Amino acid sequence: MEKFFQLKENGTTVLTEIAAGLTTFAAMAYIIALNPIILSGLDGGSGAVYIATILSSAICTILMGLIANVPYATAPGLGLNSLAAGLLSSSLGFSPAAILAIVLISGLINVLITVTSIRKHIIKSIPVFLQNAIAEVLASLSFISAL
Repeated sequence: MEKFFQLKENGTTVLTEIAAGLTTFAAMAYIIALNPIILSGLDGGSGAVYIATILSSAICTILMGLIANVPYATAPGLGLNSLAAGLLSSSLGFSPAAILAIVLISGLINVLITVTSIRKHIIKSIPVFLQNAIAEVLASLSFISAL
């Protein structure tokens, strides 16, 4: 484990990383409960969404550690899920299949711009003060949509 994750080079230990992982899980665990509530109207029940939330979070977080060797936890974005369940479904009348297709396409675009470094160029073109402001607004919107 030491060699694979280069713990000494990064100034950490296995116990520190386990504690950090448990802390991160505790901070993000609300997504496991909240995501099915937000998306319950799309699949007729929250059981499948509950399992999908857990599996997608676990698999992607493990892949981030094993393939990218970065300590990032990943989970479904509640902002996009709120948009899908609220605006697209209720207000605009999109079908669950169409909403899932939109989410899939947006995910593929996200992967494409990340792999091709387009994302890095986009972010570097935005002034730091504006990046911080965008992050604050998005955090506020996520909080509001969770209510």
